[in-house]
Amino acid sequence: MKVNKKNRLNEAGHLNASSVSLYVDAIKLNLIDRLPEEIYQHALECLSCSAEILQLESLLEGEDYSQMSDHPFFGKLHSQVLISDNMDSLDSILEQLKEEAATIPVYERLLEEQVTYRNVYTPVIKVDSPGAEKLYTNQVNFKFATESDKPVTLIVENHQERVLKTTLDPNDASYSLQFNPYDKFPSGLYYWKAALKGGKPILGKFYVYNPKPSAEA
Repeated sequence: MKVNKKNRLNEAGHLNASSVSLYVDAIKLNLIDRLPEEIYQHALECLSCSAEILQLESLLEGEDYSQMSDHPFFGKLHSQVLISDNMDSLDSILEQLKEEAATIPVYERLLEEQVTYRNVYTPVIKVDSPGAEKLYTNQVNFKFATESDKPVTLIVENHQERVLKTTLDPNDASYSLQFNPYDKFPSGLYYWKAALKGGKPILGKFYVYNPKPSAEA
């Protein structure tokens, strides 16, 4: 998406359509650190623009960016940062992941705002699992509770791609996500979103430790 470097905001002072699209491209390509500072800071501080970015990303869930080698704004694309798996302590693994994993600032902003509105409004979905910013190996179990009769949509993604989208029965809103195959679930930071149809999503994040399988047969 081509963005006019001199015009990144609309007349109302919010991100224009091109800037929102560029931010979504940056999320899908793991290039948040190469966004223009004006776009990055505005999304970090503006909840409405953060929500618009989230909505567009959801609409583009089926778009595959993995084979893209060039981008109109970012130019030549580079490989992702690798996280070492040579650890023997889960505590040190979690610490390393927190230090090295690439965050998605628009999600971080929404998570901060979520703390505020949860203190004011009763959430329509109660989260029993996963725990906030916990480290998981092999699998992560999701368990939600709601008094609504609407199904719960659950989405999980890392900085490279969406790894899960499923619909849960409101009477038993639970799901066990296995970290298999390895290539789809590398060690790192993952975000999850859960929402009732037409409702405001709730977000969370967790970390995955999934060492590369041994080459031995």
